Amino acid sequence: MKLSLVPPQKCGNEKKEDIMPTAVKISDELIAKAKVTSKVFKRSIAGQIEYWAKIGQIIEENPDLPLPFIQDILIGKEQIKLGQGTSYVFPSSHRSAV
Repeated sequence: MKLSLVPPQKCGNEKKEDIMPTAVKISDELIAKAKVTSKVFKRSIAGQIEYWAKIGQIIEENPDLPLPFIQDILIGKEQIKLGQGTSYVFPSSHRSAV
């Protein structure tokens, strides 16, 4: 089965709609799993597979971070984009200078 996916690599100045979709061959088993999972999380099938690819890439680059922590970071990034984030103020150090 073929599925069109947007390539994950961007140069930074293009918009998502400027990137041409690429046809890739994906197993029927993966498509079937994506159909089910995409319904649960209200994503398109391509969107679900893109999400899995993004999470997989992040996990490979950060093998020491647990998945829930990575998901919290991604949620936080989206909240900041939507203006819902708040700055964290680090407590001042009570140590004396050495």
